[in-house]
Amino acid sequence: MSSRLQAGFVALVGLSSGLMALFGGGTVLVVGLSVLAGLVVGASLLWYVRWITS
Repeated sequence: MSSRLQAGFVALVGLSSGLMALFGGGTVLVVGLSVLAGLVVGASLLWYVRWITS
């Protein structure tokens, strides 16, 4: 799997969680924390997908 594709997947998950918090009326702090949490979740999902496909 390409490293650019992996980074894009993690970024997509992180930014989508931030957008959901933003559209839900969250403060700047909440949006930032949502992006960070989404990046962690995206990295975890990527690890899981790589683990089950190897």
